[in-house]
Amino acid sequence: ADSGQTKVYGATDPALNYTITGFVNGDTESSLDTGVSIARATGEDVNSYTITPSGAVDSNYTVSFVTADFSITKAALTVTAD
Repeated sequence: ADSGQTKVYGATDPALNYTITGFVNGDTESSLDTGVSIARATGEDVNSYTITPSGAVDSNYTVSFVTADFSITKAALTVTAD
C-alpha cells in the first residue's frame, strides 16, 4: 500500500493506491493469476487506519504485502458571531 494516503473528516474515501515491485521477464500486474485487492480498516473518525493489500497470487512469484497508514484529518469549522 502506498504511504501518505489521507482524507478530511466527512469526505468520501479516495481510491486506495498500491505499488508492485519485483516483476521480471516483462511481467506486469495483469500477469498475476489473481489480482490485488486493497482495503482500509473501518472507521470514519479522525484517526489513523491501516490499509491492507491482499489477494495477489501468481505461480511464478512469492507475494508479500506491505501495509500503510491511512489518515483522516480534522475538518475546518468556522464559528461566526451574529
